[in-house]
Amino acid sequence: MFRWYQTYQAKGPQGLQPKPTLGRPPRLSLSQKRKLVKVLLKGPLVAGYRTDLRTLQRVAEVTERHFGVAYHPSHVWKLLVSLGWSCGETGAPGAAKKRTADCPLEALPLARHKKTEKLGAHLVLLDESGFLLIPNVTRT
Repeated sequence: MFRWYQTYQAKGPQGLQPKPTLGRPPRLSLSQKRKLVKVLLKGPLVAGYRTDLRTLQRVAEVTERHFGVAYHPSHVWKLLVSLGWSCGETGAPGAAKKRTADCPLEALPLARHKKTEKLGAHLVLLDESGFLLIPNVTRT
């Protein structure tokens, strides 16, 4: 309180205005992020992988290979979100999404099929966890 009082005495009410905390500076510059997007849009096959599957580990490897900046795979997600990418995107940011294990259901497009629309039915997609109503972990 005493420090606030001294600041008020010296600078008035403007001295007590909140100041933004900047935090750690980004590890990639804006131009490097733009280049990263171009590299990612070329796809994993062009980056030297045998499949066209994008994973956080692969994005971390590509980032380190091209820019010399090492990211832990679990932190790559924050980088991708800052670039405008979202869960399950296979192409450019904003492209159609597909289901991935860690993608929230709210981000999924509605499943459509001609026959279900004619019948007025709903198409539901489940994985193995949808079959059991009891937990998979048990004791013996």
